[in-house]
Amino acid sequence: MQYAISPSTILPRRTVYREAEFSLPRVVEAATRLRSWALISGERIVGLPFVRVRGDLTCEVHLPVDGIVQPHPQTGVAAHAASESPAVSLRVVRFDEVRAVIRELSSEIAVDCGLAGPVEFHPSTAEFTHGTLLWPVHRLSPALAPSVAIPGSRVLEVAS
Repeated sequence: MQYAISPSTILPRRTVYREAEFSLPRVVEAATRLRSWALISGERIVGLPFVRVRGDLTCEVHLPVDGIVQPHPQTGVAAHAASESPAVSLRVVRFDEVRAVIRELSSEIAVDCGLAGPVEFHPSTAEFTHGTLLWPVHRLSPALAPSVAIPGSRVLEVAS
């Protein structure tokens, strides 16, 4: 298969998150609970929830918030802060394809760029049906130089 990957950046952010089973109903449920927690706690939500994939079966659902957050451990909500980092992105991935795409591309991206953390799925809508995959990396590879397919991207061919 061919994938058009692009250099990207993960911007600095503060989030609250919950662990969840990596399935669409559980991710949506976790996102709903995080929104409710933020509203009840008076936190300002500053973006759509996203998923940090921890494995085939588990993930963390993150909700970007503004300010320093200190949730109580009993709520099942934890706080996270991340600094800016380089990333590699792949746009328009359906939620039900995330696992397969991660399996196909992670080793190739690791060789070229060095993986710097779990892959993130940033949905295009609140329903999580499709979105962008972001691989945090240590460095952006010169192999990500612009190609003919999509300006600023590289077509990565992976044998199926």
